[in-house]
Amino acid sequence: MYVCFRSAVKNFGVERFKQNCQRATAGFDHVLAHLQSRQQHLAEIRAKKWGEVRATAMHAAEIAKAHSQLHAEENKCKTESSGGGEK
Repeated sequence: MYVCFRSAVKNFGVERFKQNCQRATAGFDHVLAHLQSRQQHLAEIRAKKWGEVRATAMHAAEIAKAHSQLHAEENKCKTESSGGGEK
């Protein structure tokens, strides 16, 4: 009688453990899927922002180059008009 009862309790415990493992695995899969989709979303945002930063940097470089050329021309004109170098 005790052997039969012990076996039934053992089987109940094993089945419950299996069910808990299945639930835990399903929950873990759910979390991984959620993290993967979030990671993909963050990668898309990062790529977009990096493109914006690059475009801004290129624009700033163009402006700096234009200012540099403008100042170089102004300095050249000033030296020519002041008679620098002529004696």
